[in-house]
Amino acid sequence: MFDDNSWIKEAERFTLSIAQLTDDFGEIDAEASIQPPLDQATFQQIADKVDVHIPKELQNFWL
Repeated sequence: MFDDNSWIKEAERFTLSIAQLTDDFGEIDAEASIQPPLDQATFQQIADKVDVHIPKELQNFWL
């Protein structure tokens, strides 16, 4: 089974570690923001504004 919390923590660690690459690439602005899941109404507002179908897997991840 997919562990959302573990994946989110790993994604945050990866994003923040990018800032350590300044010696190779110059100035890098990297930040991570972790928010609670969306409620159905907020998700629907976002979905109504995009021109493509949001895959079920992404919907499940956001909700």
